[in-house]
Amino acid sequence: MTTPRGERKNIKTLRLTDDELARIQQRMKLAGSRSFSAFARRVLIDGDLRVRHVTFDPEPLRTELSRIGNNLNQIARRVNAEQSVSAAEALQARRLMQEVQRLISQAIDESR
Repeated sequence: MTTPRGERKNIKTLRLTDDELARIQQRMKLAGSRSFSAFARRVLIDGDLRVRHVTFDPEPLRTELSRIGNNLNQIARRVNAEQSVSAAEALQARRLMQEVQRLISQAIDESR
């Protein structure tokens, strides 16, 4: 499908390192393309997109996450009963949530 000249009025910019530009120019040469615009359009529209799904088994985390959840629930029950939260309880809850984040990040990193 050909597009009439001047119909493409949307401009996008792209910043590249010298190495990235050299790699693109090499690929353009191999593809027999002299126009960066045409090459980029073809690659962006018709090119393969590789999607990498990272999965991990949460089973090893179950015990630790359960312990952390129980501690957070105890803090929440106390806060709801007393209608206030101490600085120590807020700090403990924050540390527990940071621990959850650390455990999950570590599990994801290990699964890669």
